[in-house]
Amino acid sequence: MTIDEKDITRYKEHLSTKFRSGYKWLAFTWHKYSNDLNKIDDLKCFKTLNEASLYSQSSESKRLKPIATLLGEIKGEGEYSKSIDEIKLRKQIAQYPIESFIAGRHLSMDLWSGKLKPLRTRMYRDSKHIRDGDKPDVMLIGKIKNEEVLFNKENRLDENTGVLFTYAYSDYLNEKTRIYKVDYLRPPDKPVIKQTMLAKCDVHSSKLEFYDGELQKVEPGESIDHINLDSFSFEPVRIINTEKKTIAGDEKLNGEKHLKLSNRLKNG
Repeated sequence: MTIDEKDITRYKEHLSTKFRSGYKWLAFTWHKYSNDLNKIDDLKCFKTLNEASLYSQSSESKRLKPIATLLGEIKGEGEYSKSIDEIKLRKQIAQYPIESFIAGRHLSMDLWSGKLKPLRTRMYRDSKHIRDGDKPDVMLIGKIKNEEVLFNKENRLDENTGVLFTYAYSDYLNEKTRIYKVDYLRPPDKPVIKQTMLAKCDVHSSKLEFYDGELQKVEPGESIDHINLDSFSFEPVRIINTEKKTIAGDEKLNGEKHLKLSNRLKNG
């Protein structure tokens, strides 16, 4: 997102008014070339993430950002907060079942800014209530892509390789009749293996805080409603001075004209 320096005051007033009125998210148009300006009239503000996500899906060029984040960037807050304890942040990242929202991004660098960033939490389930050492007769397992379903020595499913939805033990009533005792662990039509959350590192305490799509605090690993942040903008706002750019361009043009004129005079 790129805005003109002379429009900063208008952006602050507009976004602050929206934020006080309960708007939390904004959508804007992403431009291929960084010098293409975003106009304040093109911003769309939303009270819920679901509304903002639906709007952003209308075009591949739409991006999302929390209003509070853009306000902070406009006020000059940098991408890395000097008040955040980096060592404490890294320890928390190692402690919680979280990973980067996009493969290849450094989660610690994202959270070091002190601003809201999306991440994924790993939703592993405990299956100790299955009878120890006794593998069920029937199991409905969701296989994790590119992973081989494995069981440990206690015949429990390695939940890094699959998710157990349903299992059953069989009992014989007689030689011809078998019955099954079925236990439904979780609905197979809602297989939550990893889910998206928002998080930020508090700039005063260096403590990680987790949020749902409504920007309400939640616990890491807590099951929340699905949120779509595929259009989330990680890039900070870019502020340029178009007047200086124009002057610099005129100076370059005048210099080229002067050089051409000098060459013509030299050549008679």
